[in-house]
Amino acid sequence: MCSAAWLFREGGYEMVFNRDEKWTRPASFDCRFETQHRVPGFCARDPAAHGTWLFTNQAGITLALLNAYPVDTLPVVGKRTRGQIALFAGQADSESALIRYLNACHYEDYAPFELLFLAESGVRRFAWDGSAFAELAMDPLPFLTSSSVHSERVIAARKSRFERIRHLPLLDILSDTEAMQPADAIYVTRQDGGTVSQTMIRVTRSKVEFSVTRRCQPRRIHSVVRKAALEFKG
Repeated sequence: MCSAAWLFREGGYEMVFNRDEKWTRPASFDCRFETQHRVPGFCARDPAAHGTWLFTNQAGITLALLNAYPVDTLPVVGKRTRGQIALFAGQADSESALIRYLNACHYEDYAPFELLFLAESGVRRFAWDGSAFAELAMDPLPFLTSSSVHSERVIAARKSRFERIRHLPLLDILSDTEAMQPADAIYVTRQDGGTVSQTMIRVTRSKVEFSVTRRCQPRRIHSVVRKAALEFKG
């Protein structure tokens, strides 16, 4: 359903995030700097559910959401949109405060998800499996991916490909299309869906940069619908 890769630099980090959806889903709005949260930040909203797949606040904290359906389990209707989860990053200006908030939330009304937390201090991974919310051990690879189609095979294939090309710039890695089957590619193009946008985030101690590049449907896979970029200087 999505993929993310990141690296840490002195005083900050970079991340590129591929949002994978069905082609029939409406394109996201342009990214905006939202000020209605306790800690303002950047995101691009989904026009249908009004949530987002990731949010970076002006304190340099990012929450990125990946769907995480259990194997052979179909989506459950009637749940609250998981797109509200990433907006939790607008609640706190420190890692400890946000972790306390995440652990205190009630997730029963949400379908399963994984949540990637990034800050200058490092990266952490959380998951709601439908019955418990918990922090998971991080994989040694600075890469996280999920898929609603043949998830175990697809995740293994993408991780293997990432290991072979991890020396490349993040954007090149997340734009890689090489795969034995279309669903296995890091940058996905299936008949029913694929990578609909890429978000690039750069965080330093003095600046947060946030840009989203949206993509056309598969017949025009190299065409950019729109690229929007914003930055905040502290």
